[in-house]
Amino acid sequence: MKQEKAAGRSGRLAEKLLRHDLIVIDELGYLPFSQPGGQLLFHLISKLYENTSLLITTNLAFADWPQVFGDAR
Repeated sequence: MKQEKAAGRSGRLAEKLLRHDLIVIDELGYLPFSQPGGQLLFHLISKLYENTSLLITTNLAFADWPQVFGDAR
């Protein structure tokens, strides 16, 4: 997603993923994201959630999710 944004092609991954019935994001938070990376992931999830099923796994408590996205909002 960072490479897409840097190349001025943001949204192509989301368009490809929208063609699938289910998207699995496994072990969310296993590796930390930079704040811009967390924002990109949040925007991707926002685009997908009304159009396709999402399954997200993590071993983090919900209270720890701001560490993943770099923002408590």
